[in-house]
Amino acid sequence: MTDKERIGREHVAAWRASGLTQRRYCEEHEYSRSSLGYWSWKINNEKRTDGFVEVSIGGNSTVKSAATMVELCVGERYRLRIAEDFSAHALRRVLDVIEPR
Repeated sequence: MTDKERIGREHVAAWRASGLTQRRYCEEHEYSRSSLGYWSWKINNEKRTDGFVEVSIGGNSTVKSAATMVELCVGERYRLRIAEDFSAHALRRVLDVIEPR
């Protein structure tokens, strides 16, 4: 995390805890309203994308039971649930997209 990002996130947390409007908070803390708005939007957007997203790869899909799934964590950012019979080639392609090597 860069210093700029850390500072932005700290200001958003402090603003939310303060109960002040964005305008008032920024005036009192000599912080840019556009920066506070951006970091607030970014943090809210991250929260909306947390969790799992189902991805289908063409053809007919069938529901697999949890017992036939493998869970793979890529860093702290991605968690993939993969069917045991998922193609190794397809998995390499997915990993190349999310974590280019």
